[in-house]
Amino acid sequence: VWAGDVDRMFVSLVPPGFVERGSAALPAPVESWVELSALRCEGAGAVIAIGDVVVPEHGLQIASGYDDSYNLTPERLLRNALLLGYRGSIV
Repeated sequence: VWAGDVDRMFVSLVPPGFVERGSAALPAPVESWVELSALRCEGAGAVIAIGDVVVPEHGLQIASGYDDSYNLTPERLLRNALLLGYRGSIV
């Protein structure tokens, strides 16, 4: 693939022993890590603007550690939660 044709990249990580969706859970958690290096973002669209990416609504809810976000307005916390697909109560 020519690098100029790549707009977005998704890296999927699969632990050893994983077969496919719907199979039994893994017997124990698996620890791993990934390192991406020597990456450059240049040109138009190199920086994602606020609100450019919106996660579709899902069934999860969110709890805010407001003591970690004291410098953000409640409106911004709500907007961020909604853009990340969270709905329902915010604790």
